[in-house]
Parts: sequence; structure tokens; C-alpha cells
Amino acid sequence: LDRPRSMDSFLCHRYLVDIDGYSCSWDGLYWKLLSKSLVIKVQSRQRQWYHDRLRPWVHYVPCTVGTFKKRLAWCHTHAESARMIAKRGTAFAQSLRYETELDEFARLFAHRLQLPRLRLMKSDKKAMRMLGQLLAAEACPSN
Repeated sequence: LDRPRSMDSFLCHRYLVDIDGYSCSWDGLYWKLLSKSLVIKVQSRQRQWYHDRLRPWVHYVPCTVGTFKKRLAWCHTHAESARMIAKRGTAFAQSLRYETELDEFARLFAHRLQLPRLRLMKSDKKAMRMLGQLLAAEACPSN
């Protein structure tokens, strides 16, 4: 809290804290997971598109403002477990690729419309055309 710091200075730390404000920390949690540091995440109602796949004690250490000191002490006394959580958090963040997320969106979209499973699209133009057709079909169903 004493002065602004660069992102590079944070990357030197073993633990990084993620706290939402009026909204999600947006890319904050993502780069913290990518940093290879252990993320201690303060619980929040704010959601990001990938949060439903994050698992406490698997990808990050959960806490509240009231349990922060207790969780930090746990991290110090369980160094190997903390390293494994950090490693899994980094692997999770690295798995979030445009192609896989587009495929996941198409799968969920097809499921919602009760369509057969859609495969990964080869190009953005094809993806947009296909999604446009699906949306048009949903908006104007045939009689």
C-alpha cells in the first residue's frame, strides 16, 4: 500500500492475493494463475467466464478477509501442497486457449439448443457463420 508497483515486481513472490473490487479483477486472476505463484483468492460474488471451472484447494487457496492470516499460515506450513496448488493453477490458466474455449462455447450452445455436438471450428469466419445460422434458426423456428 506504500507505492504503486509494476507487475514484474509481483511475479517475484511465492503467494499472490486476488481480491475483487466493484467488479472482478478481470485479467488479474488470470495472470496471477499464470505467474506460477500460489493464488490466495478472497471469496467474492463477482464472476468471470472461467470461474465455474476453478476449484478451491485445487487451483487456488480460498479465504475470506477474516480467514486470510489462517490461510497464509497454512501455506507456510504446507509448502509442498501449496506448490502443487500453484502448479495446477498455472496449468489451468494455460489450458484456457481461444480454440478450446470456442469449442466449449459451441458445445454448450448446441446443448442449449438441443443440437448435435459441434466440433472445433477451423476459422473465425466459419464459427461466426455457423453461430449466426444457429441463432437465426432459434429466433425463427420452422413450423
